[in-house]
Amino acid sequence: MLDPLMREPPRNPTRVAPELMAALGMIEPLPERLGAAVRPRPGSLADGDQRQRVGLYTLELATPALGIGVEHLAAWRALALDARWLPAYPFLSLLRVSIECGALARWLLEPGIDRDVRRRRGMGAQWVDYDERRKFENVAKVYPDPPGRSAHERQRDLETVAKRHGLPLIKPSPSTRLAEQYVLPATPPDDVKLGEMLYRVLSGAVHGRQWTLMQGAREIGHDRWGRTTINQGAATSAILVAAHVCMDALLDLERYTGATSG
Repeated sequence: MLDPLMREPPRNPTRVAPELMAALGMIEPLPERLGAAVRPRPGSLADGDQRQRVGLYTLELATPALGIGVEHLAAWRALALDARWLPAYPFLSLLRVSIECGALARWLLEPGIDRDVRRRRGMGAQWVDYDERRKFENVAKVYPDPPGRSAHERQRDLETVAKRHGLPLIKPSPSTRLAEQYVLPATPPDDVKLGEMLYRVLSGAVHGRQWTLMQGAREIGHDRWGRTTINQGAATSAILVAAHVCMDALLDLERYTGATSG
């Protein structure tokens, strides 16, 4: 519990270790790189895809997903370097979002898939996005006025377009599966699903599950004001994983839009 006598937040109570500083330094250039990568260059894959509406969904879905992931990384960097606080549980929730969003962006932008697969994935991700909006509209009883289209109507429209183009929708895999594929892929001989393990631990903390809090108890301490703090070694390892997921997705985006020739 927080000390009830604490009148104001402490100033710079935590010294950030050099290893964690280096990991956080990887995050700093990501927002600027993302801003430079979102506009397709002439002759890029994205430029070719956007000539038909069915090809626009890849960029339209991958860009906000990656933006949200990068912003959550930047938020944790600000907590560590500006507030000088390394909170345990917000740390886990921020990393979960960055990993989940980065993995989705990687799935959408995956190098090596052909144009039709990319378009099918983009439309599949859009269908799922509409489905979440549909659930909200049904609960809130709020629907757009004509000529606006409800999420349910947009789903039906999308299915019609996909069928007309001969492009069956490919919907995203569950987040646990995406984490297994794009965060920490299993490697032989044991094929331990490290990506899924990490995602489940982070998700358990986000949902207040006791088991995951106990699982990570050894990495969590408290400062003199009673606030939780994360072990800096564990924080460094987790930050490196999350940052690399978003960095890989950003590199995929740069290649897709022609922002880099790599």
